[in-house]
Amino acid sequence: MFKIYLTVFAAVFTLGISAATLKATDTATTTTTEKTTTSEATPKPSASPTTTKTEEAIKERLETMSLEEKAKRLEEIRLEAKKRWELKKADFKENVAVIKVEKRKLVLEKLVEKFNAVNNKWVDHWEGILNKLSQILDKVDARAEKLTSEGIDTSTYKTAAATARAKIAEAVEALEDQAADTYVFDADTETEFGTQVKSIPTLFKADVQATHELVKEAREGVNDAFAALKALKSNE
Repeated sequence: MFKIYLTVFAAVFTLGISAATLKATDTATTTTTEKTTTSEATPKPSASPTTTKTEEAIKERLETMSLEEKAKRLEEIRLEAKKRWELKKADFKENVAVIKVEKRKLVLEKLVEKFNAVNNKWVDHWEGILNKLSQILDKVDARAEKLTSEGIDTSTYKTAAATARAKIAEAVEALEDQAADTYVFDADTETEFGTQVKSIPTLFKADVQATHELVKEAREGVNDAFAALKALKSNE
């Protein structure tokens, strides 16, 4: 059992390193784009018609929110998540006493802290990327408006830009969901802890990958919008 704890602990630290590595990659890509341009974390269920309508309403609202409004909304979500995490961590500290080997308890306690730290790191990273993408798209919009004033048909760009904004909004929604998630072991026996020490890291990794994919799609959407504008300018 202790070997499992150590393996998972190493895996979570690897996630932290991967986040830093990917940050450098994403930053480079965004710069290129600008030039040219509980756990409470549970698997996301299939959306019902009602849920889908609600999500669409949220996306529409996010598309029109300013960066300041998005930042305030995300900060509120993170503060609430922090409160829940503190409460769950307190319960965890009581329950983990069932494990008699001190080293095992220490590994679990470090895992709980590491999950929280890595998740916060990802949220900060994604927020920065999505804000940058929104700013880039605003600049490209301004260029498109200039072309429109010159009598050039920019309908193809407008379609691409609308798609990009929708993708950014979808990524922001996923970012908020990730910020709201907490990853804390909730068990009463050593056997249950052993099960969760394998399942929660897997869940955490899946959540991170899913959100990252949406951020990637948002970046691609902005690239496509810029390419559409560039095509118009080359036809002038």
